[in-house]
Amino acid sequence: AVAFRGERFMMVFNERRGGWEMPGGHVEQGETSEQAAAREFEEESGYRIEVLEVRDIGSCDVCAAVVAGKTGGPCEMRSEFFTELPSPLSFGREEYEDTVPWARSVVESKTVITAPNDGASMEEAPEELVLEETEQKEDPQTEEPRTEAPVEEADKEEVQEACDIDGIRKDVEALDGKIDALADDVHKLGSILSDRMMSRDVLAQFDKTMKGELSDVKSSSIRSLLVKIANVRENAASLADKMRSEKETVTADDAIDAIENFGDMLEEILLVNGAVRFRDEAGSPYDYPTHNKTKLVDTDDPALNKMIAEVMSSGYVMDGKVLLPEKVRVYRYVGESVKE
Repeated sequence: AVAFRGERFMMVFNERRGGWEMPGGHVEQGETSEQAAAREFEEESGYRIEVLEVRDIGSCDVCAAVVAGKTGGPCEMRSEFFTELPSPLSFGREEYEDTVPWARSVVESKTVITAPNDGASMEEAPEELVLEETEQKEDPQTEEPRTEAPVEEADKEEVQEACDIDGIRKDVEALDGKIDALADDVHKLGSILSDRMMSRDVLAQFDKTMKGELSDVKSSSIRSLLVKIANVRENAASLADKMRSEKETVTADDAIDAIENFGDMLEEILLVNGAVRFRDEAGSPYDYPTHNKTKLVDTDDPALNKMIAEVMSSGYVMDGKVLLPEKVRVYRYVGESVKE
């Protein structure tokens, strides 16, 4: 969570990693992104935010096309969003009110976050980024009693008295050089990994895998449908043979029963594949495209205008959309003068 107040954003010192970074972490089950940001903000900085107002400043998804081996599935999804905090902030502990490090503007922050040395360990936060320093919150039970002089300043005084200042400066400069070199290596490695993960070969493999899965599903559905259609065809063929060989004994009722049987089997095919039959009552309002108007029926009753006069055949819907409209006859109000 990149938290802003006014024209400055917040950084916290991560003691375990030994560097300055933005508060962040995983979204727990049942949490929204805003709730997770507020919780991680408090856990990593020690400050409780009572109000977290998300502004539409910007968001981005990283590594959306990363795939894991032959599975073709995404193995990581990371998102970073920017949030602007109200001013003044309300913290759970008053002694931390003035220790929040804020720096840079909202626009400049994006450049700062993606700078070449981003992610490299730092002995201390750069002066141009941080106005005031604070370390990650420690366990309150092990917290040292507060003294009039800050512990950090006392440590600096002891080091200055016991060590040679020039020697320390040389050691720091040498360490800075190693850190810069490490930052360059990390940046190069990140570029290589990014190119590899976003390469055409990986994306092509992902596309191929997904198309294969969809093809299997489609083939399975088509096979099930063809089996049912084949059964309908064979039943129709059997009835035709019977009527041909025993036409003197086949009655009209037999033919009607056979036709109804075919209709039931065809409707079963539609239902199995997700289609639902519907049939409105006469007098219901006409609604396009749910209804297909086959004929207009004149009426002198204005209350019947655009109402269904007669339902000719049922309709079908599938996935909330009209698959086959219901065929209906619709009343049309014409008035007494027209009728005469």
